[in-house]
Amino acid sequence: MRVAWVGLVWSMRRHSGAMIPIVRRSAPPLIALALVTGAMAWPRAAEAKGTLFLLELNTGISESPYVEGGPTLSYGASAGVTVRVPATVLRLHLMGTVAHRAGTVAGIHAGTTYLAERSDLDVYAGPRVVLPVWRMIRIYGELGLGTRFSTSMLQRGDGLGGLNGRDRRFLVVTALGIQARVTPMLSVGLRGELAPLTAAPDLATFAADLSPTQNRLTGMATVGVHL
Repeated sequence: MRVAWVGLVWSMRRHSGAMIPIVRRSAPPLIALALVTGAMAWPRAAEAKGTLFLLELNTGISESPYVEGGPTLSYGASAGVTVRVPATVLRLHLMGTVAHRAGTVAGIHAGTTYLAERSDLDVYAGPRVVLPVWRMIRIYGELGLGTRFSTSMLQRGDGLGGLNGRDRRFLVVTALGIQARVTPMLSVGLRGELAPLTAAPDLATFAADLSPTQNRLTGMATVGVHL
């Protein structure tokens, strides 16, 4: 064995001048092959293995609380526990969520300028059903029930002053999402929400004749930590 190894080293040194160009020409295909192999093997550790806890942060764009307003920022956090549904690949997350959305609309009503602002704090909980579909890819549906705490403010010109109000409403949230489990502890994804199913008027809808947004939509990017 020792003689064979010495002979191999001697042969490589003898022909190194011829081998170097071959190695250089082969490097790009070899690197590409290594990357493809790594990409196929890397998610394998993140396949549908169950964890006990999930913490998820999200941010994105939401519809304005008023039809007349433009898109606004939404952000929040969710946390919950995971239960494996027996005899299936499904997973059930029992999630609690806190999310914030706001909106501003400026205009003229009855010859008077106004600035309407509303801030919504959503607190809700409910089940999320997760289906692993391929390797590290999962899709899910979620239903949440809770409360929306709203704070609204209307500033009016011509010396009419401002109006302030607070409100609390029953909230229903439905969501669909797709998630990639990039490591056993980390996932990234996209999430779409519909909330609430109905919209009630507030002081701005009366004082400035604004229209509340029905079926308010939100699209978000998510980052999850699985423990």
